[in-house]
Amino acid sequence: MIPTTVRRQTGSVTLVFLFSTVAVTLSLLAAIDIMRYNLVQSRLQSALDAAVLAAGRNLGNQPGQSGTEAWKADARAYLQANMPNGYLGSNYDISKVTISVTGDNKTGQTLKMSATGELPLLVAGFLSTKELPLSAANQAVRSSRRDLELVLVLDNTGSMGNWSGSKTKVQHLQEAANVLIDTLFGEGNDPSNFHVGIVPFSSTVRPVDANNNIPLHWAKNSSKWPFTKTFNLDTLPKEKDRKNANEVGFRWTGCFAEQSGNSIPLESPPAPGLPGNKKLVPYFYMNPNTDAYRRKLAAPTSFLCNLSPTTFLTNQKTVLKQAIDNLHVDGATMIPAGALWGWRMLSPEWRGSNGWGSDTLPQDKLPYLTKAMIIMTDGANGGFGDQYAARSHTYVTPEIKESFKLTSTGDGLVTQSQDDFDLAANSLAGLSLQPYGVMYGNYGWGNYFDDDKASATLNSLLLSNCTAIKNDKIKIWTITFGSSANTPSIKNTMKSCASEAYYHAPTGDQLKEIFKDIAGQLSELRLVQ
Repeated sequence: MIPTTVRRQTGSVTLVFLFSTVAVTLSLLAAIDIMRYNLVQSRLQSALDAAVLAAGRNLGNQPGQSGTEAWKADARAYLQANMPNGYLGSNYDISKVTISVTGDNKTGQTLKMSATGELPLLVAGFLSTKELPLSAANQAVRSSRRDLELVLVLDNTGSMGNWSGSKTKVQHLQEAANVLIDTLFGEGNDPSNFHVGIVPFSSTVRPVDANNNIPLHWAKNSSKWPFTKTFNLDTLPKEKDRKNANEVGFRWTGCFAEQSGNSIPLESPPAPGLPGNKKLVPYFYMNPNTDAYRRKLAAPTSFLCNLSPTTFLTNQKTVLKQAIDNLHVDGATMIPAGALWGWRMLSPEWRGSNGWGSDTLPQDKLPYLTKAMIIMTDGANGGFGDQYAARSHTYVTPEIKESFKLTSTGDGLVTQSQDDFDLAANSLAGLSLQPYGVMYGNYGWGNYFDDDKASATLNSLLLSNCTAIKNDKIKIWTITFGSSANTPSIKNTMKSCASEAYYHAPTGDQLKEIFKDIAGQLSELRLVQ
């Protein structure tokens, strides 16, 4: 007979169940720990990568040792935002995150970040190991973008000569633009595939080619006066008339006007008016004999074309800084003219002898090449003041006849084409810029000028140009500067014009920071480890 204690096995089931439950529980906890570790480790690495890239874009905006420390603080803040301490129970000390930056803009900057921490284990009570170590590191390289063509379209209107704090607005602009050039170029002066151009604008633009010559071949009937002929004021018999003619600027200084059909580039694909079309005419100010202030000189002058000439795309830092330092203010505000000529400077259709005179620039549109434009203004479109100024700008200046002749009379200086000038200056039909609107309107008495019409028309034209430029794969940043530009109309227009970012700078210091920020956006930053 077998003893009962040997024959009964019901208690063994309980033991097996207990051991099995513990094993299953440990397995589940271990599996959860493995998933937690993978999630936390991946999150830490991703957060670290995001931090070095996000903060690294601001590094160029914060030069010097204090700027480097500010950048490190930004990087830690980005890391904390994306990887909060305690995520899935993990621990890491943000103050012990290591950050370093070496090099400069010329040779390239190397950015490194690393972080360590630990993840307490759920199975810690069953193992000698209580936690798993966490570790993440990366390395990024930041340098000025080498495959870049950038044009600065800068407001050089008369209002830029007004004071803003202790400096004029153009002085603030010069400082800001120089900071951008210094940031992009670093200590270098000749990056091989990095080119910047400058297009100052006011009522007009004064373009010169790659060799700093006035491109007469762009003009219609370029062999006729006044394109190539200089008028000799010494032929005037009266000293007073010679003096008056000199004072009103009776000469052509190189600005061009658009003939009808060339000023509104809406072709598909868009093209900014090809130089081979020969539709440009020399710009002259409408100067009717009825205006005593103009000494009854019924003649064309280059009044409002005294601004600085353009600077064609170059990789020479010293050339660009000299051009910025030489900016000269004059005239009213014609932002679409600046945008149009900025586009032409970036358009490969304007390369070669028929265009800017360079065989290599502007380059063809290629996937690796960035074409960009920064447009800055201190006020709204317009500011012409009277119908003659509204009739004398980039878009509607009439062509001067070859029969032009200047003579002295008892009433002052008159011309053979005096009647033509009076007719053109007073013709409302000639002020139309359809389909966008008209350039002149009055209040119904006298010659008081209604500039709101011109502003609305030019805003519409600017947006049309900006749309065409963006469709041509050119990036646009826009900036308004000062109280005169702090109006909903121009701010909304410039915001709509931008493809990348729009900024308003109330002060010169803020303008400088904005140019620094854009320079940072134009830098390349990539992870290499």
